[in-house]
Amino acid sequence: MKYTEKEYVVTKDYAESLIHKRHILRKKTRSPKAMMIAMISANGVTKTGYWNILHNILNGDDSKYVQSGKMYR
Repeated sequence: MKYTEKEYVVTKDYAESLIHKRHILRKKTRSPKAMMIAMISANGVTKTGYWNILHNILNGDDSKYVQSGKMYR
């Protein structure tokens, strides 16, 4: 969960950190299930850089839901 005054920007370092955490979780739990990265952000996520590693994005406007780069209302 992230809070910023503007849209959150997923940097290369943060993206690598999330991927590493997912890898460790998968290794520790030995789960064969798919593990998806979700982001909850009050002001959404900037659609630049590494945002496409996020599978789900929920923002402060609960009428918008983004999944795999597609916006749903």
